[in-house]
Amino acid sequence: MALLCVVESSGSSPGRQGFLMAINANGELNGSIGGGIMEQKLVQLTLNNLKQGIRKSYLITQIHDKKTARNRSGMICSGQQTIAIYTFKKKDIVTVKNIIKCIDKNEFGKFILTEKTISFEEKKASDSHFLFIKNEANKFEYKQNLGYKYNLHIIGGGHCSLALSKLMCEIDFYITVYDSRYDLNTIKENNYANKIVLLNSFEELKKKVKTTPNDYIVIMTVGYRTDCISLKQLINKKCKYIGMLGSKNKMRELKQNLEVEKINTDKLFAPIGIDIKSETPTEIAISIAAQIISIKNKVI
Repeated sequence: MALLCVVESSGSSPGRQGFLMAINANGELNGSIGGGIMEQKLVQLTLNNLKQGIRKSYLITQIHDKKTARNRSGMICSGQQTIAIYTFKKKDIVTVKNIIKCIDKNEFGKFILTEKTISFEEKKASDSHFLFIKNEANKFEYKQNLGYKYNLHIIGGGHCSLALSKLMCEIDFYITVYDSRYDLNTIKENNYANKIVLLNSFEELKKKVKTTPNDYIVIMTVGYRTDCISLKQLINKKCKYIGMLGSKNKMRELKQNLEVEKINTDKLFAPIGIDIKSETPTEIAISIAAQIISIKNKVI
């Protein structure tokens, strides 16, 4: 088995630093290094190496410009990326298991890749998410933080919550869903959330929801009363984003009522999401996901 890792990228490269792909000798793939003809070419190269028993690990630079004299990727989107192709050894099994365990538990750590080894550090990840050092010829060291970069807290486990979980689990979010309805079918069907927290009441949210300044909160409970209770518990939490599902009239009334109680709702996104005239749970989830992504990527 081999690992393809984008260790460096620039410009409009489709493969960004940190993109990963695993491939085995049977041609089974997981992940992506940017797609297109470039990915297809490097997958075939790696497959040929695996089938021929070539065990070396090395760097390949791909330039996305048909005018360049060397290292053309076959794509014309501009920019470039460097990919490390690392062939696993039997002794790497323990390291891989530790990496999987770290990710599954949403813990911090770091994996380190060189032309000779892959290793794992349990210590808390540093502020710098990536580090790439190329020493000479084909010698390099690449470090990448483990653990989810973002946390999404979804208050309410209904149909919109299920649809949003399905979307956001593809974007490196650790998703926690909170609800007081123990037998809700959409809770049982939600295999996309990393964690389900069942509450006795929404008044528990203040203690149950642990946030950092980079966390995202979406409130979409069964009705106005529980939405209002949830917001009161969470509005003063440190987070990058807090939004509430509901109509303009509902949000206007809620904000007016909270102003009377001297609760500041200036940072609340309500109605939540990008206005695309959403109707179905999936459309609503797409509008919310788009707004969260735009804030995460500092578009708005």
